[in-house]
Amino acid sequence: MSKVIPDYWKEITVQECCEILDNQRIPLNSDERYLMKGDIPYYGANGVVDWINDYIFDQELILIAEDGGNFEDYENRAIAYKISGKSWVNNHAHILKVKLEYDYNFIFYSLEHKNVINVIKGGTRSKLNQSELKEIQILSPKNVIEQQKIASILENVDNNIDKTQEIIEKYGMMKQGLMNDLFTKGIDENGKPHTEFKDSELGIIPNNWDEVTLESVISKILDFRGKTPKKIGMEWGNGEITALSANNVEMGNINFEKETYYGSEDLYDKWMNRGDCEFKDIIMTMEAPLGNIAQIPDNRRYILSQRVILFKLNINKVKNDYLAHFLRSDYFQGQLIKYSSGTTAKGIQQSQLLKLKVKIPKLISEQNKISEVLNSIEDKIQSEKKYLYKLQKIKTGLMQDLLTGKVRVKT
Repeated sequence: MSKVIPDYWKEITVQECCEILDNQRIPLNSDERYLMKGDIPYYGANGVVDWINDYIFDQELILIAEDGGNFEDYENRAIAYKISGKSWVNNHAHILKVKLEYDYNFIFYSLEHKNVINVIKGGTRSKLNQSELKEIQILSPKNVIEQQKIASILENVDNNIDKTQEIIEKYGMMKQGLMNDLFTKGIDENGKPHTEFKDSELGIIPNNWDEVTLESVISKILDFRGKTPKKIGMEWGNGEITALSANNVEMGNINFEKETYYGSEDLYDKWMNRGDCEFKDIIMTMEAPLGNIAQIPDNRRYILSQRVILFKLNINKVKNDYLAHFLRSDYFQGQLIKYSSGTTAKGIQQSQLLKLKVKIPKLISEQNKISEVLNSIEDKIQSEKKYLYKLQKIKTGLMQDLLTGKVRVKT
């Protein structure tokens, strides 16, 4: 079935709307770049690789990966990006200069999340050859003013996305600084940092703190890794009980917007036969990725699925909120990395995980004070992340509507 193109739009190819400047690329090896250190970006397939003191280009360009691009994940990650000003580009990115009769930003947005899988050459490193690049098709309004209007709408959303990411980064840096202070100096009964310290394997800690193994503060672990519905003679679906996998568990948050499976009452009964998830229980990803820490957000029932485990704590020794924050700290994450194994997907054995060290204030009241401070800034981070996700969904919807002519903008 042929595509229906609005009569005020046309179908063009990349070579019709862009000059391809690949013959001007010059790759530099690491030794050459070391001798050229500077403040001019040296670009590769997916962004800045290094900074040097010379340039080849000084103009607005679009770079699209030749090899090593995000081709398989084009919906979520860009395969093209735009650059301006002085720059140097290596041989892993195609270089496009938009022709005068087309809008630079419109062509960029048309390529940013383009599905080019059908023209990618296989192998261990997917490659978009120049011959295929030239023939990639783009839908474009015939009127350049309409191109500019569409690009302006998408650019406004992008600006909001950038601002939100900056806010998240700022809060993240603030939280990191607070964690370094709080997990080193603590908070005394007057709300001040402690003044008397002792040495530990993880550095100095207040005199009334303990350094203990993770195992010593855990009362129970729920670990159903390797379990699948088929292995217990069942299937996903036929119910509304959410399954939590490593795909859903982010650092500090469980993202229910991502792909999620659901199970029936019967599946839940057969699967979760060693205990239930409870509000505030700590959940951790064990690989792909390793070490994302979140907490069960409510009193609903959940099925623990692929690559995650859950900790139930000895609450007389440590509170869930406090330990969750500590497990997200550099003190703990650094140990995870040190004792992990694997190449493409890092993981850690449960026996080794339980030997890792944690810093614990002896007073529950101090744990609660530390948690209150960190919860406050974590709430701000998660609120901004939700807004960011909303903006990204808005952009996706707008691209689907505006870059296909489905919805027309007024000129």
